[in-house]
Amino acid sequence: MSREPQQQTATRRASKPRQAKEPQKDRQFVTGLARGLSVLRCFTPQRTELGTTEIAKLTGLPQPTVWRLCHTLLKLGYLTAVPEREKVRVGAPVLSLGYAALANLDYVQVARPQMQELADRFSAAVAIAERHRLSMVYLERCQGNSVLLMNLQVGSRIPLYNSAIGWAYLAALAEDERDPILQDMKQVAGRSWNREKKLIDAALDFFGEHGFVINIGIQHPGIIAVAVPVSPPGGGLVAMNLATWNSGRTESIMTGKAGPALRHLAGLLEAHGPSAGKAG
Repeated sequence: MSREPQQQTATRRASKPRQAKEPQKDRQFVTGLARGLSVLRCFTPQRTELGTTEIAKLTGLPQPTVWRLCHTLLKLGYLTAVPEREKVRVGAPVLSLGYAALANLDYVQVARPQMQELADRFSAAVAIAERHRLSMVYLERCQGNSVLLMNLQVGSRIPLYNSAIGWAYLAALAEDERDPILQDMKQVAGRSWNREKKLIDAALDFFGEHGFVINIGIQHPGIIAVAVPVSPPGGGLVAMNLATWNSGRTESIMTGKAGPALRHLAGLLEAHGPSAGKAG
């Protein structure tokens, strides 16, 4: 099968977030809270204002439920009305929660200078992201001296299933940790799952040989990216990618130089923690 149909499908579907089902048998799980948070997750740097009909489509929730959730979030200040357009946007309390989360990620501050150095060296964008359900959420992004690749920034979400950074995350998981995520992907993907699973399997095989994954135009036509998993000091798992425009000898540069350089930075962060920023 040619790559072009895969690129078109991936680009078309990436605009709508994939929704994982709510836990059904957890008696401690508060469904109302989960649904309220799913409303907030609809807002992205690309979707800053939404109407309730749009939110209902994105979440899969009934319109009356969305009305009640939005009313509650408006009362609490987590949403703000945009009356002239009959839409809502996120309020300041959401921003404060985001900064509180980032403040605990010391390793991101440690990695930032070397991420910028790699971005400058390869005229690329370098980012760190963590998984949330079936998406990777950017925690930090550094842009090199090049044409802007994509309008992504801290807080942006990209799909787990077709991105280098998502594949790198999956590659670091044990099989029993990875399988439930793949099952959720399969349920959402439907008929396209066989194609997506082949791409993921190929990425995992490549990771086994090289210690990083490569994505050539699958997530976004014309862009090539390499990515590695990172186990930051203090535990957990995130992933880091380096992406640039694909032209000429870019693929050989990415596999021969950029991928190993990214892998080296991940190793420094994992081995040295706060002292990694001083490594030569």
